[in-house]
Amino acid sequence: GELKDLDSKFPKSSFSSPQFDKMVKLQVLFKADLENITNLKKTEGSEWYFRVKCTNCGEIHEKPVSLSAERKLPLKGSRGEASLVLTCKLCKRENSADIVSGPGRAYNAAETGKFAPILCLDCRGLEPVEWEVRGDFEAQGTESGTHFEDIDLSDGDWADYDEAAKTSVSIGGIAQKLQKIK
Repeated sequence: GELKDLDSKFPKSSFSSPQFDKMVKLQVLFKADLENITNLKKTEGSEWYFRVKCTNCGEIHEKPVSLSAERKLPLKGSRGEASLVLTCKLCKRENSADIVSGPGRAYNAAETGKFAPILCLDCRGLEPVEWEVRGDFEAQGTESGTHFEDIDLSDGDWADYDEAAKTSVSIGGIAQKLQKIK
């Protein structure tokens, strides 16, 4: 009875503040073929780049946006903060996303060729539609433990030589997908 009356007086569209938006948890799933390499992860402090859409009006933001676990921005009308705060150009709604799993999880040799979660996001009013695999990564040689840094995966693969293990190392077959967490 009373709830129905409230619904008719205050339709959902009248609440345009992010604190009334339903939070959606998303995880970034990553897959690659690792050869003689393990513990592949984003370099600490590096940015994660996403293409995002507004869940209110469906507008896809024209440029990729970046998030960092180290960066926290204030939310309007709230004491909260998030890794990304973005106002939709079409509907003017403030939307946000926050990295909740620290700087991200390493992808290891045992997972090669399988999707595994590497990052978790809390999103309000926006939804990532694509993760752009770019920025700096680092990894270790499986045999020697040699540290490789400044790994660039934006071309879809990477190769080098592990002097200590006297073997080639490579990353290829890269795929990613975004999955909602129930």
